Formats: sequence, C-alpha cells, structure tokens
Amino acid sequence: MSRTFRAASVAAVAAVVGTVLTAGLLTGCAPGTAPVTPAVPAASGVAAGGTLQRPLYSLVVPQGWTDVGSSDTSGQIDAYLARGGMSSGVSFSVYIDASGRSRDTLVQQAKAAMPGATDAEAVMVGGKKLTGLQAQAEGLVLHQYYVETGGKLVALNWSWPADDQTASGEVQQILDSLTWK
Repeated sequence: MSRTFRAASVAAVAAVVGTVLTAGLLTGCAPGTAPVTPAVPAASGVAAGGTLQRPLYSLVVPQGWTDVGSSDTSGQIDAYLARGGMSSGVSFSVYIDASGRSRDTLVQQAKAAMPGATDAEAVMVGGKKLTGLQAQAEGLVLHQYYVETGGKLVALNWSWPADDQTASGEVQQILDSLTWK
C-alpha cells in the first residue's frame, strides 16, 4: 500500500472516529440511528508555539501541529489540533458536552460505539485526574478521557497510527501544557 494512500486512509478513519465520538456519543444518538455530522472546524489562527485560550482551559499548540479550529455552530467541538496536516492521523481534540448527561452515560455510549474499547489508565492533566477509554481501530490508537470542569463535562480525544513511535510523546506535550480555568 502506498504511503499516500495509507495516509489518506488513516485520515478517513480518524474523521469517522471523530464523527462517531462527537456526533454519536456526545449528541445522544440511539444505536442504529444516523448521527448528526458536526460542523467542519473553522481555523482559529493560533500558530504553533502559541497558546490556545478557551473559557474552560488553555493549551499550547506544539511545533509541527496545526490549530484546525473549533465549531462555533454546535458548541461541542471546542478545539481540534492535527500534526502535519489532517492526513497524518495524529490529532488531539476537545469536546464540550452540552447535553447535561453524566460521565457514566457517555462512557457506556462510547463503549457501544467503539467495539473493543477498554478502560484506560488514569492520567493527571492540569492537576485533575482524568479517566477514560482506549481502543484500536483501522490501525489507529484511540483515547477518550473525561473531566468535569466549570460545570461542564469535557472529553479529550487523541489518536495516532499504531506504528507512529513519536505521536504519544507529542500528545503528552499538549496534555502537559493544558491548564483548567
């Protein structure tokens, strides 16, 4: 398989997983119903090395990453970062749940939408302990972690190709820079 084709395939899988996680899980679609596709992010203009400021958190955009933006129409896609462009399969995103559902409900929906998803090891991010899920699909390693902050349930999502040896450290840079307000 050519590298270009593989990169395009990984990007397509990442987009599908992102749609399932955001539209299917965070908007409450019942199993078997078509999820609502979230709005395409609009560029927000934070350059690599700059700080992305949001009402609930801030984080630094690492070198080599692009701030793809946020969805100002759904209110759920709050930030989306991609390394080396959208076709790399390496991404980090933040979703704000506006439905008021509990973390447990979202975890149950995520497990149903991600066959093989298992509980992930807890991580400390910005002084808060986050718990979540991990899975592998179509050659991607997927993570979804949850935290309540500012009265909102926030899901942090990141993915990378299973054969990418550097992505985990780069995502860790983002997590280390994240602070809650």
